[in-house]
Amino acid sequence: MVGFILAGIVSDVMLFQADTWWLQIGNQYSLATAKYINKFDNPLLLSNNNIYNIGSLLILNHLLNSNTNLLIVEDDHLPLIPQKASKIFLFDSDMTNSQNLLARFKEDKTYSLRLIDEPLTELWQIEKNQKK
Repeated sequence: MVGFILAGIVSDVMLFQADTWWLQIGNQYSLATAKYINKFDNPLLLSNNNIYNIGSLLILNHLLNSNTNLLIVEDDHLPLIPQKASKIFLFDSDMTNSQNLLARFKEDKTYSLRLIDEPLTELWQIEKNQKK
């Protein structure tokens, strides 16, 4: 009995010291993603309203700085990107949908995309191509 109580106390101490408690349920990269985005002034995080993204977006929204804007859009069109956004990121975990927001940005030659490897998640940086 004493062993169970001691194990519970040790578990609670470890839980309270952890940056995130949801590590066990598949969102271990949310903290790294938020830290990466938080490096920038006035970043914009785009995502679609896909059911697979909602949980991750709720976690990210809690971890992102208040100067980060979150824009959730439909997959069928590209959003108007505000000029004040210093960096633009796209989070899209639904890679099975060929009509997803990521595919729309790849088709549009106005923008270029770069996969961000640091957080090891489906985070893309979007940059507007210069007119020639």
